[in-house]
Order: sequence, then C-alpha cells, then structure tokens
Amino acid sequence: MPLALLAALLVACPQPEVREVTLRLDGDDFEPKREIFHGSVATLGDESRPTAMQPDLVVVGRAKGVKVDEAGFANTRVRLLKFKAQRGSLFKVGVHRGPGPEEGQNDDVLLGHQFLHTARMEDGYTQVQSGGKRLAIRLGPKTTRGAKKVDVVVEALQAGPTRLRSDPFRITRPSRLELEFGLQYPTEIDRWVEVGFGARLTCEGLGTVAELRHTLGFEASGWHDAHFDLAPAKECVLRLSAEGPAEAGAVWGVPRLTAPTLEEAQRPNVVLISLDTLRADHLSSSGYARTTSPALDRELAQRGTSFADTSTTFPLTSHAHMSLFTSLYPEALPQPGSLLRQTPVVTLPEQFRDAGYRTAAFTEDALLAGRLGFWFGFDQLTERAFSARDRGREIFEAGKRYLREHRHDRFFLFLHTYKTHAPYRYGTDYEEFFRDEAASANHRIPAEQRDLLDAYDRSIREADAQLAGFLRELDRLGLAEQTLIVVLSDHGEAFGEHGILGHGLAGHQEQIRVPFVLRGPGVPEGLAIPTPVSLVDVAPTVLELAGVSPPADIQGRSLVPLLRGETLTPTPIFFGWIGNGTGVRLGRWKLFFSDGRTQLFDLSHDPEETTPADDQSIDSLLEILRTHARDAQSRRERLQRPGATDAIEISTKMEESLRALGYLGD
Repeated sequence: MPLALLAALLVACPQPEVREVTLRLDGDDFEPKREIFHGSVATLGDESRPTAMQPDLVVVGRAKGVKVDEAGFANTRVRLLKFKAQRGSLFKVGVHRGPGPEEGQNDDVLLGHQFLHTARMEDGYTQVQSGGKRLAIRLGPKTTRGAKKVDVVVEALQAGPTRLRSDPFRITRPSRLELEFGLQYPTEIDRWVEVGFGARLTCEGLGTVAELRHTLGFEASGWHDAHFDLAPAKECVLRLSAEGPAEAGAVWGVPRLTAPTLEEAQRPNVVLISLDTLRADHLSSSGYARTTSPALDRELAQRGTSFADTSTTFPLTSHAHMSLFTSLYPEALPQPGSLLRQTPVVTLPEQFRDAGYRTAAFTEDALLAGRLGFWFGFDQLTERAFSARDRGREIFEAGKRYLREHRHDRFFLFLHTYKTHAPYRYGTDYEEFFRDEAASANHRIPAEQRDLLDAYDRSIREADAQLAGFLRELDRLGLAEQTLIVVLSDHGEAFGEHGILGHGLAGHQEQIRVPFVLRGPGVPEGLAIPTPVSLVDVAPTVLELAGVSPPADIQGRSLVPLLRGETLTPTPIFFGWIGNGTGVRLGRWKLFFSDGRTQLFDLSHDPEETTPADDQSIDSLLEILRTHARDAQSRRERLQRPGATDAIEISTKMEESLRALGYLGD
C-alpha cells in the first residue's frame, strides 16, 4: 500500500478515544466521613478493591498461652471487652503460635483463622456465656498446627453505616458512572436471608438520573459491577445503601466517573513488571554467557534503555517493593516492608490513580500481599496463591486479559511473579536448556551449587518466554507505541559466591544488583546507562515520563536527564540486609557496616568483591551512612501516627505461600 494512501486512511480513521477517571468518591467524599489516609480496602475472593462502605473488624478479646492437648485440641474462654455478643454475632478468631519452650518465646506466626457465628451453636465451637461477655472457643488440630500453646485474638464484626450520601459534585462532560458492591462473608448468612443494595444519583434540575436495586444472598461471591452513562449535570449527589444482616459484610466499592480524555497529547499507559529474585548479571543482555533472556534482550534492551548498575534497597521482596512504590528506603518507614492505612506516604499507584489512571495489579501474594499495604492506590488487586509449577503463567495471562478489557482506558498495570524465586521450577520444554554449558557458569559458584544454578537459569528462560507472550499481546492490540514498559526485579540471588545461599543475608552484588529496563514514549532505543542508580529512583523516573508530578518528600530522584544524555551529580545509594547490616555506594566505592565492622570495596577494580580495600574513603562514607541513619530516624518519627498498630494480619493463604517459598518452617 502506498504511504500516501496509508496516511490518508489513518486520518480518515482516527484512533479510538482513550478514557480517563475524572472522579473517585472515596470515604472522604461521603457522609458519614471515613477519614483514613490510604482509605479502606476489602477483599472479595482473590480481588481487593478500595471501598466507600464496609463493616469493621474490631479486636474485642485475647487469650495468651492457651494449652494444646496431645490430640491437637485447645479450649479457652475469652472475655469480650467493650462488646456484648448477641445471637447472630460474627467473630473472626485468629490463632497464633504461642510461647515456645523458653519463657516468653513467641514466634508470632499466624497458624490460621476461622469465623465463629453465635447463631450456629450446634457445631460445638462457639458458645456465648455470662450475658454475652464471654466467648467459649474450641480449636481443632487443623488450626493449632502442632503447636504446644497458642495465642487467640478475637475480632467482632461491627456493622458500618448502612447509608451514605456523597458531597455534591459536577459532571462536566458525558461520563460513565461505575459502581462496585458485594458481600465479604456471604456464607455466614442463612440461605433465606438477602442483602439489598441501592444506589441513586440525583442532579439539580434533573431529579434521579441513575438508580440501582440489587439483592445478594449466601451464594453471592466476588465483586458485582454496574455502570450508567450520564450527560453533563451540576450539583449531583450519590446515595448508597445496604440493607441486611451485619454478618454478611456488605461492601460498596469506591464509585468512579470515567470520560474520554480531553488531552491533545495523551499520556502513556504504564506497565510495571517485577520478576522477583532476578539478578542482573544472569541476563544475556548484561553479558551473561548463557542465552537466558532473548525476548527481553530483543524487545526491551534493544528497543529501549537499560540502567546497567541498579541497586535494590534491601534484598527482600517486601522491603524492596515498598521502596519501589514509595521512593523511600526501608529504614525511613515506621514498619519497613509494609504500610499502614494511617501512614501519610503517597505510593506510586496512588500517584497514577490521582492523575486519572485506572490502576490494577496481579501478584503472587506472600511478601507482596495487599494486606502489607501493597493494595493502596489500586482500583483492583488480584492475588494469586503461590503455585509450585505454574508460577508466572497465570499472572501474565491475567495481564493480557486486562489489556484486552481496558485497551481504551489509560491504565497503570503492575505484574509480579515469583517465577525465578526458589524453589526453581520450569516446564518440561526447558529441561534440556544449559545442560552442556557448565563451563559458562560463574567460576566462583561452588560445584555443589551448579545444579541449583542451572535450574535458576532455566526458570529465567521460561520467565522470558512468558514476558514475550505478554509483549506480543501488547503489540497485537496496538498498545505498544502508547505504553511505557518497565521491567525490573526486587533483588538478586546468591549461590555461594560469598558463602551465602539465597537472599536477604548480605549486601554483595549478586543480591543487590537488579535489572531495570524501560521502553516506550520518551525512552531512547538501544541505550545502556552505566550510572549507579537505586530502586528508589524508579518511581520519580516513571512518573516524569508519564507526565505525572512525583510526591515532594521522597528519597529517590528522576533519571530522565540521563535519558536525554545529560549527567547527574553522583549521589549516595543505600542498602541494608537482615541482621541490621547497612551499606552505602558512592560511585566506584561500596562500604559495608555490620556489627561495628566495616568493609570497603572498589567495584571498578574488584567487581566480585573479593578483596576489601584500605582507603581513606571509609571515614567519609561512614559519615554519609550516619547522616542517612539520622535522616531515616527523623522520617520514621514524622510518619508515625499515634494509635497506629504494629499488627499486620497474615492470612492462611499468605502463610501457605510463605511456607512454600521457604520463608517459614513446617
């Protein structure tokens, strides 16, 4: 086809409109107000969404050191504080591993939880005594999980408001109202009971312009969606209601208004992909002798820009990803690796949400679970249970479905998989890869770890193929040219180079150095940037490329000047590891500080960190490290909120995933 004719057809067939989110009505926009910095989130099935209305679970009793008999059963009576149980009351009972053999020892591991319903006394597990002030609980072997003693925490479901009225708002252009609702505990209500959901939108001079009536019962599961197309209007008010038993846990998601964008130069979509535990030097694009990443090399490194010397902040999944999302080092947060609802820190997905993006995430839970704070800012977050063999496949398939469903929306999509995390698994198609290439493996890796390394490399090769399938779908849908793709990892993996296996236990390059590759609008092709950078720099860089202003009080900086061929003033890069180890990188110099001892390495002459250097730089780097520690303490104190709890609930599914990944013992 002649180019002139092709150009004429493109003019005659304009690109489909791109929709943006113009308004979200969260808890702060309704009466009665629910003012929490990050807002409330509810999980229905595997999917979590922000909410405007939901019931609360409030701790009403505890029992510590409950003895478990030889058969695995335990009995206790918990006194209910500031709560009187009634017939129909619903309780959530969390069972934690109690004091161990030594006095006061407590592993603080959630063994499981169960719901107790006072209307179902026949099961022998629940009994209300003394006018509703005591709850008799019997636990079985499946819940005590071999513990000798357990701690029991009882939470009562307290109904939230049943009616909400929004603050007035305007509809400035033809829009769509999107509503979401459901039941958190549908199986806890009787078969004949239903919950009625109602929504009514009224606008000045128009009366009722949209109305919803819907009932849900014990078979209802997951989220239910509805939408209405609206004309411009002023002084609009949305009313939401939920009528039914409190134990059903009626939930209204945050209502949204979406409309075609008015921008002439549209901001790009953003897809952020985290391949957990992928060390940078095992990518063939980084010079690795094995061809582990042909698709990433061809589709991203050659068509985009690689930051060849990127450091994680802490070689653990939760800590590193929270740095990625907040542009803060772990030690600057009140709880490293997690974020409470009260903590006033704006996350990367929240920035995109507030800029009109539709936001979504698909993860493989465990240390990246929503309940650790990773769900803040996402319109939807779906957590897949850890799978030994099929890791990655479901995540990328879910990502492709999202692309198809939201190809006409402006979106921020986050995908995360443990595909390259131990235990290393790969399909039968990859069993023969790298069997005859032992000589190409790192000479510093002990011979007894070579089989493990081969399995790791095969898992990388399969992850690369999964990534390739996702990129092909992006191309097929015509989204590639308008989408910023970011691929990175949270930390690397050690195979005995410094006497350590795995990650989290030291600050050497095999655990600290991670890939960071960009492709899309504003990103040069085929560029490899050697400047040392950190994961805290990713968020401000991606936000600037998308035309979104980053938060003011962050520790990272935008790397966009480097993409333009400019230089940046060298800045210290900090990292830590389990056991209070800390370190700092400044240019060629890398300093370790642990247990009062220091080690200095010159990475320009000793990239494998085999021989500590003796240089006058030690004192200046130590002072930089001390200044950073003081700044981190000051930030923690500013961010800590009175009454903020330290408790982060670990679900049974999350605990099983942690156990499968090797983080918890049997």
